[in-house]
Amino acid sequence: MLRKAVRTLLRGGIVAFPTETVYGLGARVFDAQALDRIFEAKGRPGDNPLIVHIADYTQLERVAARVPQKARLLMKKFWPGPLTLVLRKTREVPARATAGLPTVGVRMPSHPVARRLIRALGEPIAAPSANISGRPSSTTFQDARRELKGKADMILKGGASRIGLESTVLDCTRRPFQILRPGFVTLEDLKKWVSVQAPSFRRLQAGPAASPGLKHKHYRPRYPVIAMPAEYLNAEAGSLMKRGFRIGVLLFRARVLPNSMMIYRKDFKGNMKKYARELYASFLQAERAGVDALVVESVAKSGLGTAVMDRIERAGGK
Repeated sequence: MLRKAVRTLLRGGIVAFPTETVYGLGARVFDAQALDRIFEAKGRPGDNPLIVHIADYTQLERVAARVPQKARLLMKKFWPGPLTLVLRKTREVPARATAGLPTVGVRMPSHPVARRLIRALGEPIAAPSANISGRPSSTTFQDARRELKGKADMILKGGASRIGLESTVLDCTRRPFQILRPGFVTLEDLKKWVSVQAPSFRRLQAGPAASPGLKHKHYRPRYPVIAMPAEYLNAEAGSLMKRGFRIGVLLFRARVLPNSMMIYRKDFKGNMKKYARELYASFLQAERAGVDALVVESVAKSGLGTAVMDRIERAGGK
């Protein structure tokens, strides 16, 4: 399958593949026509840049023109892994990959299938998440296949994503470095090694986004997502059910009594990593169950909770 995937990419095809964060939909980064196919397949806005995935530092040199020493320190500490670094791009990187920006987001994934694919191809792969633009990201082979519905030339199997949220994106062209999108590598993790500014949660209104996740609708299922603190969750769920809504609930620490109108329920029992890992899959499971609304327990915006709440609030349209 790996050889077939490489042949597909070399012919200008697009291949979905697993990473430790979410499944990606990839093409050769230096093939602008293949990149066009990614945007077309996803219905992705052209001003939303792609992230470039590499397998070694030789490939980094082909896409990044300037790498600060502090960025190299972060590579040493967090690569391979769920950290994307925004760097000045080389002339070789097509404008299509970067939404015309002079910068490029680069990361080295840790998933063995992703790494073998990039190594076998011998060059970087540009890949956003393997889903229709604006929808919850796919974290399993089955969800990627359902979401793309034949739009990819191939989908490689690799089990469920270990992390389940997109990578942290850190802009290394600013001083101090700035988090553009929170992820599994947290502000607290990064501050141990470099001076870094927390995400402001400001969304760009015009022009290309500096990173995926800064602009446009993201992560939204086909029903309303209502974020609610634990102390108000029961009242909100009860109110919806009394009004005839078939609901789902995602619980972190709250307790909610079963009800015939509660047709989907997921309890993460205070496990933040599990909450992050299974959030998107839960959105899609609730959708298939036929809920009218999903009531989701909110968590503190610290550590990994910052990334979890970013995705929940974006799913709810905030």
